[in-house]
Amino acid sequence: MTVFMFILAAAFEVDNSSRTPIIILFTLLFCAIYSFTLGPAAYSLAAESFPSSVREAGMAISVFINSTFLGALLVVYPFVTAPIGYTASLCIFGCIDALAFIACFLFCVDTRDRTLDELQYSFDLPLSIHCAYRLFYVMPEAWKHYSKLVLRFFGKKDGTEDEEAGPSDSEVKWGLVPFHRWAWIEYISTSSRIRCSFNRR
Repeated sequence: MTVFMFILAAAFEVDNSSRTPIIILFTLLFCAIYSFTLGPAAYSLAAESFPSSVREAGMAISVFINSTFLGALLVVYPFVTAPIGYTASLCIFGCIDALAFIACFLFCVDTRDRTLDELQYSFDLPLSIHCAYRLFYVMPEAWKHYSKLVLRFFGKKDGTEDEEAGPSDSEVKWGLVPFHRWAWIEYISTSSRIRCSFNRR
C-alpha cells in the first residue's frame, strides 16, 4: 500500500494524459489490497484483543473511533490537498502508511489460530517482549527463509543449483514459533530458572 501511494504521488507529476490509466490502475490496486488486508483486519483484531468481560464495549469503542477518524479524514483531505497538491498530500499519507506498517509489525499480536487463553496470555505480556520477538526472532527467520528461496530460484534459473541447498520449494515449510510459546521459552522459563538458582544460593 505504501508503494502504491508513492507511485500515485509520482503519477500526478506527469503532465500529459498518459497518467490517467496509471492513476486508475494503482488506485484500484490500492483499494483491492486494503480490502483484503488492513480493511477487515482492524475489525477482527479489535474483536479479539479485548478480554471477554469487556469485549463488546471495546469492540464498539474501536469501531466508533475508526469511523470517526475516517469521516474526519474525508472532510479534511480536500483542505489539505488544495494548498500543497496531490503529490505532496499522497507522499504524506505514504509516509504515514510506512510508519503504520512498522507499528503493526512491532506491536500487533498475531491472533491467527490462537485460543482465547493463548490470546489473553499474549496480551498480558509487555509490548517490549513482543517487539523483541519480532526484531530478534521473526526478522532473522524471515531473512533466512526468503534468502534460501531466492538463492534456490536463481540457482535453478542459471542451471547451477547447489546440491547442499536443501529441500525443494514444495518441501520448504516455514513454521514460526508462536509468540506466546516463544515468550515462555525465552523469557518466562529463563527468568524462573535464574530466580530458582538465585534462591538456592
